[in-house]
Amino acid sequence: PKVIITLGKEGAIGWSKKSGVCHAPALTTRVVDTMGAGDCFFAITAPLAKRGTIPQLLAIGNAAAAMKTQTIGHREPIRKEALIGYLNTHRV
Repeated sequence: PKVIITLGKEGAIGWSKKSGVCHAPALTTRVVDTMGAGDCFFAITAPLAKRGTIPQLLAIGNAAAAMKTQTIGHREPIRKEALIGYLNTHRV
């Protein structure tokens, strides 16, 4: 019932019957390493997919992926508090 496609530096696009087609831009221009950004997007949105709306999933997924691209490799995990702060800072 919900479909999301990540688009790298172009953000992500999603669809559901309720939301229709939605696009959300990438939330960073400071990219150090893209390794794992798509996995990070999926890891945060998959558990929320049943109840979250497409706009919510795109915002949270893009924020987590943006944070991931600002870290080399897997040196730092994306922590809940940091993700919430990032969402608030970027007014998502």
